Amino acid sequence: MKVPTLKEALEFTKAHHWRMDIEVKPMDYLTPAQIAAKLVALIHATDMVDWVMVSSFDHRILVQVKKLDFHIPTAALVVFPPVDPVGYLKKIEADGYEPSLIAINRDIAAELEKQGFGVYVWTYNDDAKLRHFAAMPGISGIYTDFPQRLTPILQELYGADRE
Repeated sequence: MKVPTLKEALEFTKAHHWRMDIEVKPMDYLTPAQIAAKLVALIHATDMVDWVMVSSFDHRILVQVKKLDFHIPTAALVVFPPVDPVGYLKKIEADGYEPSLIAINRDIAAELEKQGFGVYVWTYNDDAKLRHFAAMPGISGIYTDFPQRLTPILQELYGADRE
């Protein structure tokens, strides 16, 4: 089995008309600006600006991506919630919030949605958590290793057209 390069993964994703969240890990040998430059160039080379979102726990990378191309959506991965999630996301010019279980609740999700931010929770695989977040107002997406478990829950809650 061969692990695809990011370029190959982007090309495959594009060929299948899928969206991709590119989670960027910090690297000791590249600065956030260097990482962002390479990533933005690759996103442009594969014509995937409208099909990707860049996320990272290192929010400096997200700031650099926005400096290079404001049209590429970014999302801040967080384990602990900022004191003011809306203010923080505006400060770093992120489009979305990707919180851990302890960094999200109904009030935060509702306020972020009201302010126009996407809220994408991760990574839930058990039916109870999938159902909980699928029913929570303000949640834009749920990352799971088992989409086959999430799909029937979404269909039950929202109808056959929602996946």
